[in-house]
Amino acid sequence: MDKETLVRIEWEDAHSVDEWSDPMDNNLFRTDTVTTVGQLIRETSEAFIVSLNVDKHEDRVSCSIVIPKTHIKHMEYI
Repeated sequence: MDKETLVRIEWEDAHSVDEWSDPMDNNLFRTDTVTTVGQLIRETSEAFIVSLNVDKHEDRVSCSIVIPKTHIKHMEYI
């Protein structure tokens, strides 16, 4: 992938609950819609890898996230 490609991805994220909860509480079954904007580093058959920081001189990245394609609601190139 061209490390100059910027993307904006809206996707469904998982969440966790770290407290005692009623198992019938609907909040346990919700998902969160998240927007990620960054440089598209790599695409596999299952996911996109997006990074916030790219060091071209050292050919390395940081603040990266792997977003499964099955979770994507909308994606655009910017």
